[in-house]
Amino acid sequence: MANKETDILAVKLVPGPNGAPLGKVIRVHDIREAAEKHVSTDLRDVTSRYIDVAFDLPVSAVFSTQKAERSIHFANVTLPGSVLLFDKNEDCRVRSLSRAQIHAIAYFCASFRYSEE
Repeated sequence: MANKETDILAVKLVPGPNGAPLGKVIRVHDIREAAEKHVSTDLRDVTSRYIDVAFDLPVSAVFSTQKAERSIHFANVTLPGSVLLFDKNEDCRVRSLSRAQIHAIAYFCASFRYSEE
């Protein structure tokens, strides 16, 4: 059973119609395992970058550098394939997204589900 205190709330984005992202909140314990499961099975092809989703609400985006069939257009950025979004603190440690970040991400999504996986 998952330990909710150490789990991380992240958002998984997948390409929707016309590249508009479809988003879902997921609960993960290990961001590396989550990247393998949701983004790419080969972590050598995975990279990350900061994306500012709402002026002062940056998030970390993990995505595969492999050429995907469809891309996601999100917050003035184009990302290939599926994307995993989460937050990092000042020490670059992974932490859960805040409610404000999740709402900002939802704003950019054609469809968004808050139900945690």
